[in-house]
Amino acid sequence: MTPRLATACLLFLAAFGVSACNREKIRVYTAAKETPQQQHDHNDAPPASAESARPPQNSNAQNRLESARKSLQWKLPEGWREAEPNQVSAAQFVATGPAGDAGINITPLPNLQGKEAMVVNMWREQLGQPPLDPAQIGTALAPIEIAGQQGSLFEISGKRDGADQQIITAMLHRPDASWFFKLSGPTAAVAAQKDALSQFLKSVRIDGNAAATQP
Repeated sequence: MTPRLATACLLFLAAFGVSACNREKIRVYTAAKETPQQQHDHNDAPPASAESARPPQNSNAQNRLESARKSLQWKLPEGWREAEPNQVSAAQFVATGPAGDAGINITPLPNLQGKEAMVVNMWREQLGQPPLDPAQIGTALAPIEIAGQQGSLFEISGKRDGADQQIITAMLHRPDASWFFKLSGPTAAVAAQKDALSQFLKSVRIDGNAAATQP
């Protein structure tokens, strides 16, 4: 992957937004038109400079994302409901509990294996945390089961707009794409959904060779 493509991929990663989903059952997602509900994404949008630098999504990218959406199956934990996906996510959810709401989204991107340090440090920067050295990245990643395979997970806590926030991201590198599963929101709400996230990741199935969302 070229540095330019890696940077573009990270800008897409920065766009992971707050999400939503309801019935607890196995299902395949069918894409729908965007609605005003996508205003949720503003809570997780990148800075204006990054937003303006993001390349527009072309029809080929949209087709690949549509294919990725159709390839997904999952079982929703209790209290999770589905929301309209944004232009870079294959699926989005909102998890509701006593501690409040947290957002979850799933995004496939071109292979970012070996770029874990860039991914982790981008989200650390979003929450005002200093970057980790490459040697520290290994200790920041924990193994986790995703779609019947071993992926990795990292957690970041910090502040955004003066409020305590937390991001938990699981990633799975496959031949078709690097898949990212992000849980984010107020610290208490995210912490309350951590076990549910693990349950959800085990239930996920990715059929066929879903194409990644290419910038």
